[in-house]
Parts: sequence; structure tokens; C-alpha cells
Amino acid sequence: MIHVFVTRDHAYTIEHYLETWGRELRGTIKPLYYEELAFGPTLSPGAYVFTDLERLPPPQMERAAIVWRTLSARSPDFRLLNDPSKLLRRFELLCALRAAGVNRFRACRVKELPNDLRFPVFIRRASEHDGAISPLLQSRDRLDRALADAKSQRDDLLVVEHCDTADAAGIYRKYSAFRVGERIIARHLFHSRKWMLKKADLVDDAFVEEELRYLRENPHEPELRRIFELAHIDYGRIDYALLDGKIQAWEINTNPTITVAPNRTAPPRLLGQGLFAAAFGDAIAAIDHTPTNRASMSIPLNGAPIHRRAARAAAKALRRIASIIDP
Repeated sequence: MIHVFVTRDHAYTIEHYLETWGRELRGTIKPLYYEELAFGPTLSPGAYVFTDLERLPPPQMERAAIVWRTLSARSPDFRLLNDPSKLLRRFELLCALRAAGVNRFRACRVKELPNDLRFPVFIRRASEHDGAISPLLQSRDRLDRALADAKSQRDDLLVVEHCDTADAAGIYRKYSAFRVGERIIARHLFHSRKWMLKKADLVDDAFVEEELRYLRENPHEPELRRIFELAHIDYGRIDYALLDGKIQAWEINTNPTITVAPNRTAPPRLLGQGLFAAAFGDAIAAIDHTPTNRASMSIPLNGAPIHRRAARAAAKALRRIASIIDP
């Protein structure tokens, strides 16, 4: 059995896959919710994939790390992917890729903007996968105005230097690939005249053929494997482009959309989506872990640091209420 930890609001990624291209695996893959970990669930031996980690607030992240350590102590009954205590989130990963000489652009926290910031830049959220939340900003004055408008989100914002990867014809390409356990699988290749790509805008025959070659040849597999290893990510999807033939990685999403329903895919691209779906199905089935020992176990969260902190916060709140009622 393969258990996939997700946040309840973003369980649609695995659910949509199991309703469409992954129907044959509905008895093999089971979504689990981080929100239920506080109740001390009983977890049976098998494979556990920790996804959505970039979205978890610190208390849930700490709880996920406790669960990982608890299950890891019972190896080989459990196979675990994406260690919450080691995985690099978006900002940390972008900094590591820049330091390693992979990326030519920088991502900066709002409170740590350097004087030599290279414009244009754009603003995005560190914990979400909705892309840029600003247009390209050409100067520090425009950046400051945009940040002032988004002041309620400042702690979660990144300022990212724009890396122009358009070809001579003005076409942008967004490559995506999955890591599932030990396998790297080419996911898709989007073409667009827009610098911010969320879908395949151009589906002419030449672009469809280029995507098919990418899916079949998986030409960047060695470099992508090194990036996933740097990020300590065993399951997720990397989005990237090429600049002068070199990978420029935008992010790794640990709970990405896996497949799109056939009726929402441009017909010329269906063959490519079928190729990916078959490869992904084989890869996810390969991480299935069914040990001979079928005994289940209970996650011992009592006494964990997160519970002690919650108890202190509750006691403080009760004292505050008491002072109001009986000054």
C-alpha cells in the first residue's frame, strides 16, 4: 500500500489522478491528511509519501517530522519518501541552486533585498504554486509600490530576478519532470509567448512533436537527478527552462498536479499525456511496500514538543481570560 500525506485543501491532486489516468491504482494508493495526525492515527506498514511540505505551517511541519522519525525507526516495515526535516523548501532550494552555479537568477526575502538586485523582477509567494503575483517590475520604485500593496503577505513573499529564456522567435518553454522514488520521468513541455507559463498555449504540430521527443528521450535526467538530490526530494515535480542549454530551475512542487483529465487536454497532446501517465503509473507502483509483517502501529505524539507548546499557549490564554473575568 502507498499512503500519500496531503493537506485536506490540496488532496485534489492525487484524487483527480485516481479518478482518471490512475484508476487502476485506486486500491493501491490512499490519501492521508496532515490535519488528522494530531489525533494519533494508526498507521500500517507500507510506503508513505510526504507531500505538500512547502505549504505546512511550522506546527504541522514539526508534527510531520515526528511521524517520519517514528516510522523510520520501524524500518524496513515502512518505506518513506520526502524527509520533512531535510527537504529544502522553495526559497532554500533557489538559494542552494544559485550557490551551486545552476541558476543564474536570485530569489530574495523582502526583508533582505540586496542593493545590486537585477531588474526586472517579479513577486511570488514562497509557500504556494500560483506563479508570479505581480507583473515584471522594471525598477526599485515599482517594486516598492508593489510590495506596499501586498504588505499583508510580506512574510511569505519572494522577490525573484527575471530570467529571460525566450528563444529568438520569442517562444518560452517550460519543462517539467517528476521524481518518483528512484525514477525521473519527463512530464510535459509547454510552449507560449508569455513569460509566465501555466498551460500549453501553443499546440501546433511542431510544438507537439517537440514535446513528444522530450517525453520519450528525457534528455535532462542526469542533471535533474542531481537537483532532486540537492533538494532532498524523493517525490515531486520540477519546473524549469533552459538558458544557453543549461537548466534554470523555478521550483520543485511536492504535491503537483499529476495528470489532467483527457477532456481538458488539447487532442494533439493526448498521446504525450498517455506516455507520461503510463510511466508515472509504473513508477508509483514500484514504490509500493508490502512487508510480511502486517502489524499496525500507533503514532506516539503524546509529549511531543508541539503538544507542549500548544499546552503553554492554552494555559496563557486561560490566564488572560481569567484576568478579564475576575480583574
